[in-house]
Amino acid sequence: MTAEKGESEAKRVQLFEERGDTSRFVDAEIKENGDLVVSGQDIGRAPLEWWGDSDYEFWATVASKDKHRILEVLSKASREAGTSFPTLPQDEDTALLALLKHFYCGHFHAVDEFEDFLQSQGIPFEGMTWA
Repeated sequence: MTAEKGESEAKRVQLFEERGDTSRFVDAEIKENGDLVVSGQDIGRAPLEWWGDSDYEFWATVASKDKHRILEVLSKASREAGTSFPTLPQDEDTALLALLKHFYCGHFHAVDEFEDFLQSQGIPFEGMTWA
């Protein structure tokens, strides 16, 4: 999950990838400033038909100071569901990305689901789109 160039590089996990007439890619990433970004990108026919551009991007950003709340809630939900990780990494960012991958991997609507989760937990975030 950590880039090979050094610790100052961002950490990232892929949550979803689908290729076709319209391709979708969804990632979770810890930016260099510590913010968490869960982002999606649609490329191809659908965004061209809807937005007049073949690329549509959408994301939710959680400030670094609020990430610990996500880690706490997802860790608790994982335990309550009986999901056991051999050991979550001690690095909180790596643990957070592992939990996000566990809960959202393979989900076409991962960004929307993540935003719904944030709203349900009262965790502040900024949602954005770009076409």
